[in-house]
Amino acid sequence: MSGILVFSELEHKIKSLRGDKKIIHAHGTFDMLHAGHILHLKNAKAMYPDSVLVVTVTDDANVRINKGQDRPFCNEESRVSLLAGLRCVDYVCIVNDATALPAIQSIKPDIYVKGGEYAAKLGTDRTLKQEKELVEHHGGQVVFADSALPEMSTSVQAAATETDNLFGFLREFTKLSSKADLLNLLTAMTQKSMLIVGDAIFDMTTMAGVGDKAPKTTILPMMHRSWDQRTIKSLGGALFMAETASGFADHVSIVAGIGEADFIDGFQFPANQLLDDLLSKKIKSFFYYLPDRCPNVKWRFKEDVFQENKQRQ
Repeated sequence: MSGILVFSELEHKIKSLRGDKKIIHAHGTFDMLHAGHILHLKNAKAMYPDSVLVVTVTDDANVRINKGQDRPFCNEESRVSLLAGLRCVDYVCIVNDATALPAIQSIKPDIYVKGGEYAAKLGTDRTLKQEKELVEHHGGQVVFADSALPEMSTSVQAAATETDNLFGFLREFTKLSSKADLLNLLTAMTQKSMLIVGDAIFDMTTMAGVGDKAPKTTILPMMHRSWDQRTIKSLGGALFMAETASGFADHVSIVAGIGEADFIDGFQFPANQLLDDLLSKKIKSFFYYLPDRCPNVKWRFKEDVFQENKQRQ
């Protein structure tokens, strides 16, 4: 088990280790520790087998500042404990700062290692440039070590939740400009005329009850409740974009094709009814009805979890 240090003792501890051993420093969030993280740290340690690998971790408060209020997925105590359990890591320390600069100043590493994906950002990432300058000021060098697995915690989370890509985009988008700039941009957009062209998609989520599975079969019976009463109806695709735009723009138009053929044999999908109920009346619509095609519907069926079966495994 690696040693877990508090930041106030970090500099003194590293001074006592410095000598014939090289000091390698890796810094990051290390949220939802995965194979990419582990390979990155193993490769860093393997550069100099007799080296000391020190891993510093951004604290929870600054992770939220850097990556949004939904992060980190794992708190700082959990992240440090997991890193300390890796054989290739010698010491772990939490840093109460949004960057690695205080840690670099204390450790003064011989090697400061970053993931291979950061090499392309060296000319544009101001913080990375500052880190490199500080490392070199103390006689060290920055090395980019590829883990061969270009997965990040955000990507891992995206596999488990449909909305993470949206949150990731919003986090990156809000870094481009200040809040004032974004508000000014949105205010200016309210005066624009917006035309949206694309697929008209209807999103349907029907709540259904799941029955007991019969032995020796892969069929899972479901009790389909009345679709009209137990189905959540919403707009998708270009319809969703137009509805969202109409929330802040006064002049929104949409051009889209909508199929009129039966969605399922014997069942005609009530597209026009849903458009009347869900699409804002302020939107100018130019719909082209296609008699040989059915509406574009994404229909999901989810288990209607009742109180008595919430604990079902």
